[in-house]
Amino acid sequence: MARAIRNLVPTLSGEVIVPEHDADQKNRVPRNSVFKQVAGDAIADRMEALSLEVRGMNDPQYAGLASTDTLNAVAAALKITRRKIDQIFDYDGFATSPACDIVLELFEARGRGTPISVPTLCDSINCASSTILRWIHAMEVMQLIERSGEGSDGRPANVALTEKGYLKTAQALQLHLHE
Repeated sequence: MARAIRNLVPTLSGEVIVPEHDADQKNRVPRNSVFKQVAGDAIADRMEALSLEVRGMNDPQYAGLASTDTLNAVAAALKITRRKIDQIFDYDGFATSPACDIVLELFEARGRGTPISVPTLCDSINCASSTILRWIHAMEVMQLIERSGEGSDGRPANVALTEKGYLKTAQALQLHLHE
């Protein structure tokens, strides 16, 4: 009783107001505890995963789709790997730029033992030649690639990784084996 009296709030007009927390409990919306919120999130994630699995049973587009938890883990690993690739090449954003595709294409060409021309590089990466040429110039400055040979217009005809470019690309590819 004393507690209830202490919670009453008098106003200047002499009225007494009952604080909200002591008001009619039936009309009050209960607040979720942290535990309930986390448990609710976990249940929602599991329901989403089950939904994807059920869709996969009926729709070939979703067949074999991994659970949300698995895909979240892959997304996290991919982001970490991209940051590590940026560190290897000492260039923020390298892993998400056309430069990354260029070094991968040149790495494969070196493995095949075939030279690669700028037009072939543009076609294989599906990127405009002006963009490729800017990146080639930037990566020449970084000593990752070099141009060689001479085309009909007097410009270098082929592009290849330098030893430094090859080693950095190999190091970046190695990350994908461990993540």
